[in-house]
Amino acid sequence: MIYGQTLEDTEYLITEYVDFLMRKFDVDRDGKISFDDYSKTVDQTPNLLEFLGQLIPELGKLYEILAE
Repeated sequence: MIYGQTLEDTEYLITEYVDFLMRKFDVDRDGKISFDDYSKTVDQTPNLLEFLGQLIPELGKLYEILAE
């Protein structure tokens, strides 16, 4: 998903991407992005869904996963 011109560029871009996600989504600052963190962030900034793409499976698939 993320490629730089060199391996160092790629590693830097990945680090920046992860840092961005943690700053935006880790609402309670516990070092993890919980569903509650994710939900609050998306409620406040719905455009982040476009940025991230589909992260959660369709509702039918979600129920299948939860039933396992």
